[in-house]
Amino acid sequence: MVKKLVFEAKFKHFYANADEWLKDKIDKQLRFLLQNPKHPSLRLRKKKGTKYHLADIDYFYRLILKIEKDTCYVIDVGPHDIERRY
Repeated sequence: MVKKLVFEAKFKHFYANADEWLKDKIDKQLRFLLQNPKHPSLRLRKKKGTKYHLADIDYFYRLILKIEKDTCYVIDVGPHDIERRY
């Protein structure tokens, strides 16, 4: 169970420049991650062959995460093809 979120620089930069409607969606999904990582709208899954996890924000955006014990590092956010970078 995730108890703590740590935000990396790439995520912070994207979030700071995002529109309010997108910030609201990101915030909602991060709350789900803390409260119930198995929430269906997150679709939380491990990226095969890597140390990263993926979670959906909506149909177009994804979060890149690294989960270690009870800490979740929020690495990056972007369109679905962002996962190719990791």
